[in-house]
Amino acid sequence: MKLLKLEISRILKKSILLYLIILGLIISLVFSYFIIDSNKEEVNLFINKIPLNILKILDISKDKFATTEGYFIFIVKIISIIIAFYSLNQGIWISTMDKRSNTRDFLYTKPIKRKRIIQYRVIAQCLLLFIISLFLLLISSILYIITNKDFSILIISEISLALFILSLAFFFFGATIGGFKNGKTPNAIVSLIIVIIFMIINITAVFLNNSFLIYINPFSLFKTTTIIETARFTQSSIWISLFIIVFFYNFSVSIYEANLNIKNK
Repeated sequence: MKLLKLEISRILKKSILLYLIILGLIISLVFSYFIIDSNKEEVNLFINKIPLNILKILDISKDKFATTEGYFIFIVKIISIIIAFYSLNQGIWISTMDKRSNTRDFLYTKPIKRKRIIQYRVIAQCLLLFIISLFLLLISSILYIITNKDFSILIISEISLALFILSLAFFFFGATIGGFKNGKTPNAIVSLIIVIIFMIINITAVFLNNSFLIYINPFSLFKTTTIIETARFTQSSIWISLFIIVFFYNFSVSIYEANLNIKNK
């Protein structure tokens, strides 16, 4: 338990500013609805000028964007991109932290197994990612309450859970990338490039209506509009997400241990 607290404090010490920025952006995006609501006519005129394919990519409805539900769908899309970047960055950082600080030899002197140390780091980061999802759930619920709109706590909870699953997928993918990373390219740059690649895949999938591209792109696995309409996840989204998380978790741990063994030799 002490090691878990140590890892949480270590992660927060290193990335507290970025973490607070994420929470601040969620608050700003959610409560920007009041600006939209007070300028509905201007907003609707602007939205009508945007091509339909662009609106489809952004999950924007011409008729509903200025409503609480329509705007919520839009900001979830933006927040998912922000969370993906943060999760990737943290995954890469956790995998490379011992390389940078030269603590791999030190790990061999600890009475705790290497795999247990990795597990505590993963649990610590997953808890912080889960808090982000809970924060989104709280702020979104407050928005609906303030605007006196009918809302389902179940649907908002499912959307928050979908974002948590998305963050885990990107986190473990980032941890895998970090295992291969030896250059001096900043983690933020690597994370940004990966997010852009997946966004391009998402755009291509929308334009081509290609189901294969949709399934290999985490951004497409959980559609907010579908969750709101059906109040449930699709089975394919759940199974593919679980596969991605389990596969990249085990892959990243294997790479980390292999790197430690190479260093020890």
